[in-house]
Amino acid sequence: MNSAHDFALKYRFKHYSKLLMGVAILIGALILLGWAFDIAFIKHSFSNTPTMNPTSAVCFILLAVSFLIIHSTSRNGYVFACSLSIAVIIVGLLRLADFLLGTHFGIDGFLFPGELQSELPGVISNRMAPNTAFNFSILASAVLLTSLSNDFAKRIANLAVLLAILVALFAIIGYLYSVKESFGLLYYVPMALQSAITFLLVATAILFTNTERGFMSVISSSYSGGTIARLLIPAAIVSPVILGYLKLIGQAKSPITDELGVSVVIVAFIILFFLIILQAAFIINNKDIEQKKIEDKLALLNLSLEQKILDRTEEIYRNERRYRSLIENSAEGISLFDRKLVPTYQSPGVFSITGYTFEERRLMSGLDSVHPDDREDAQRLFATLLENPGKSFNFQYRSLHKNGNHVWVEGIASNLLDDRDVQAIIINYRNITERKEAEVRQTESEQRLRSILDSSADAIAITDENLRTKYQNPAVERLTGISLEYRLAHPDQRFIHPEDAHLLKDVVDSVFKEPGKAFPFQVRVQHRKGHGIWIEGVVTNLMNDKNVNGITFTYRDITDRKNFEEKLASNEQRFRVLIENIVDAIVLNDEDSNILYQSPSVTRILGYTLEERISRPVLEYVHPENKEDFLELYRKLKLQPGLPLPFQYRFLHKNGNYIWLEGVVTNLMNDPTVRAYVANYRDVSQRKESEEEILNLNNELENRVTVRTKQLQELNQELEAFTYSISHDLRAPLRIMNGFGQILLEDYSHQFDSEGQVILGRIMRNAKRMGQLIDDLLNFSRLGRAELTISEVNMNNLVKEVVEELVVGGTMIPEKFKLLKLPPAKGDFNLLKQVWINLLSNAIKYSGKKDQPMIEVGSLKQDDKTVYYVKDNGNGFDMQYYSKLFGVFQRLHKESEFSGTGVGLALVQRIIARHGGTVWAEGKPLEGAVFYFNLPS
Repeated sequence: MNSAHDFALKYRFKHYSKLLMGVAILIGALILLGWAFDIAFIKHSFSNTPTMNPTSAVCFILLAVSFLIIHSTSRNGYVFACSLSIAVIIVGLLRLADFLLGTHFGIDGFLFPGELQSELPGVISNRMAPNTAFNFSILASAVLLTSLSNDFAKRIANLAVLLAILVALFAIIGYLYSVKESFGLLYYVPMALQSAITFLLVATAILFTNTERGFMSVISSSYSGGTIARLLIPAAIVSPVILGYLKLIGQAKSPITDELGVSVVIVAFIILFFLIILQAAFIINNKDIEQKKIEDKLALLNLSLEQKILDRTEEIYRNERRYRSLIENSAEGISLFDRKLVPTYQSPGVFSITGYTFEERRLMSGLDSVHPDDREDAQRLFATLLENPGKSFNFQYRSLHKNGNHVWVEGIASNLLDDRDVQAIIINYRNITERKEAEVRQTESEQRLRSILDSSADAIAITDENLRTKYQNPAVERLTGISLEYRLAHPDQRFIHPEDAHLLKDVVDSVFKEPGKAFPFQVRVQHRKGHGIWIEGVVTNLMNDKNVNGITFTYRDITDRKNFEEKLASNEQRFRVLIENIVDAIVLNDEDSNILYQSPSVTRILGYTLEERISRPVLEYVHPENKEDFLELYRKLKLQPGLPLPFQYRFLHKNGNYIWLEGVVTNLMNDPTVRAYVANYRDVSQRKESEEEILNLNNELENRVTVRTKQLQELNQELEAFTYSISHDLRAPLRIMNGFGQILLEDYSHQFDSEGQVILGRIMRNAKRMGQLIDDLLNFSRLGRAELTISEVNMNNLVKEVVEELVVGGTMIPEKFKLLKLPPAKGDFNLLKQVWINLLSNAIKYSGKKDQPMIEVGSLKQDDKTVYYVKDNGNGFDMQYYSKLFGVFQRLHKESEFSGTGVGLALVQRIIARHGGTVWAEGKPLEGAVFYFNLPS
């Protein structure tokens, strides 16, 4: 009871501590509000006293927040809370250093320095007093110490708090008695009255939360000492202060001597403490009275308990005698064993079951009485018992009888070794030999019957009167896919096809009306996999047969038979529909070509109905020019039965015109289901007309091709003449210009001024460029006529050869030239070489102005094709001009920037196109370009 009361007291102390800290935070916040908005009644709550320094207000808030976080139920923010207390300690120490060491940190003047300065002249200072700084340091240290689990630290914390209380009380008493030296260590820097009161609140809160150590453990105790302490200590602190203050007031208002004043105070002390001690005695007496009542009640309870124990003991003796009598006269056997399976007791029933006396059983070791085949199970049972004290387990095994036979026993084994009243393993069992023998006979009979049922090819099921399955043989699951376990788990699920449910219902109704009579049925059932199957069988009501007591269903799967029947009917209907709606005509003739049947398409094709043609020979409708061929066809049909023979003849339409028919005819006279010549044909008149028209068009096309070929030959001759003219007629003037220009440059250059030499140089350069243009144009023209010599080309060796030729020709290859491994290709070696020359020359030319030119030659796979590429970091190009990139004489840069004729990439595109490949490029201005091409395999 005391522990519960202690817990309640400590809980209230902790609750009060949080309230006190909340008040401290409120005071600090109000003081800061007063300083911020210059609220006089907050700053000067007590007239003629200094107000609390704003830094002190902040320290009180930090100290209270740190305390609340540290002593909250969660440990989140513990480090932050400790840092707040440390900050308060630092503030206090810095302020003490200003007083003791003469430093000038001025930590208390950071907040509202203007307001603090304005109050300095002629008034008491509002700076932080040294005793205030001292109290902050020791109280913040106490908060940190209370967060530790060390007992010594908590005791030191209580002593530190006690010291802070004394300092605060000293200041409060000084204000109360107007003792100026009590405000602070120096009169001109006193502790504010608000600070002293707040210190008392904070210190009391710390003591209230640290009640388990030091003097606070006595004060917070629920015993009489704690009660007296909580009564006397506040009186000892408050009463002297109040009485002394009353003495001063009395002396101030009436002229009484000091001796009289002291006498009055002493008498007041005596009266006050007499009343307090009287109250303490009253509290202690009440506790003693309560304790005496409890002791008397316990004595009565003990007497009652002793009487109940005596009554219970007598009842136990009676029960023991009754239970012993039951055990001694029970037909069941009860044996007690120790931990080593040695018998410690057996009832007379054991002798009647096994034939062994208790003395004989004690001479048998362990499980010797258990049948060898059951001994392993018995060993596991006892091992399980030893591992599970207090638990019981069922068992059934054969035990040795004294006559040499074995008897079946069944019972319960319980481990009560840990029960002080038993301390044994109890085995309680009965003889079930006759039952086991009957079960064996029944099992053998059932197995014979089950073997017969299980081996049956037909499905056999037995249901109750609600048609819920009780038994089914394996054939049921084999036919329907539904196991007995599934049927038992879904007793209300019906597997009969919804459309056949009424059929089975009618049969079952008849079965219930006539028990013992077998009724046939044929229905569809749902297979477990979802498809339906047809079953056929008989159902019999054997509810009155005690050996069956159910409705028996015997059936077999007839799905294949039903499917075959349905397929026959479906095929007949399908073939009839096909014949009735087929576009081609179908006609059945006898061996004399008389018409026996025709499909509706015949009327659409020839215009005759079946009635108009029935029993009329087909020869009447054949064109005279085709009759001989028709008769020859029928002669072949008679000689080759079963062989389809094609035909294409003209037949007479009802409108009097002849139309072309094409088809096959087969002699099926030997087929008993047909016995006719079957002809299948269609109208091909339009096709014949189209073939004739196509023949005429082909003849006309051949004539046009001949004329066009002649025109192309003439154009090629003109192109060759033009090429020759370019090669010879245009080159001659250029050679003259170059020759005379060279003579002028070598022999007469000194006669030209600088401008003349520049003009002469331009003439020679343009003449040379014109020659290059002519060469490129001729090459471009020849590509359209040149024959390709296809072979396998080693691309690695080809690129290396091109690079070497460029080097020999004076081209500077960049240091960062990377040639990756290239797969071989099929193509014209010389033309592919020209492709690499043009692409590499371009890459070298356009990257030559870079500080670190880079060229990479490689390949990649794209849609099962090999793509070769040349990549550079040169001048690049704008993709919006991509359409001009591969055009003849199309250039994206000025001649002054990069030389060239604008034919190189056009040559590359024509070469790759002639190989059946593709060329494309990607680029960005000033970031380089990549040229790709692929070739067919």
